[in-house]
Formats: sequence, C-alpha cells, structure tokens
Amino acid sequence: MPKLSFISDELIRIELDEGTWVDIRREMSYEEYASILEGYKDDSDKSEKAKIGIRLLEKAVVAWSDPEHACVPENIGKLSIPVINILASKIMELYNTEKKSSQS
Repeated sequence: MPKLSFISDELIRIELDEGTWVDIRREMSYEEYASILEGYKDDSDKSEKAKIGIRLLEKAVVAWSDPEHACVPENIGKLSIPVINILASKIMELYNTEKKSSQS
C-alpha cells in the first residue's frame, strides 16, 4: 500500500529532434486527470481521443524551446500531429498509475 503523498512540482524534459524540447509536469492530481477524461465514452472515436490528447497536453506541458511561440493552450493545439502523438504517449506512460502500482 502506498504512503500518503502529494504531487510534486518537479518537471521532466522530453527531448525532441534538432535540440528542441518540451518540459512537462512529472505528476498530475487525480482531479486534473479526471477533468481531462470528463465526457470520454467511446474508445474507438478518433476525434474524441484527439481531444483527450490536447487536454492532456494543456494540463501537462509547461514550457518548450520555441521562443517564437508562447507555451499557452492555444499554441498547444497548433502543434503538429506527430509531436502531439509523441508527447501524449510519453505523458500517458509517465502518468500510468496502474503500471506504477504493479511495479511497487
């Protein structure tokens, strides 16, 4: 059984190509995670999955290496699909509580 703990403010840097990077929050609260999944019903609906991915990035991404584009939700939605897919995958892997609890 885990001990009582709270989320940390620690950041993790995801290195992309050509020296670019994105900083994400190492942890997310259950309340934030639940708000991302709110209304999610159909696992086969690709547009619903895409919306979840964007909401996940809006909560997790806090900085990036591109000085010409502020790290704000509006610009997160303008990231390329391959970048969104990579980031969402890495974030889900990091936040996968079932996997973490089975490794403990």
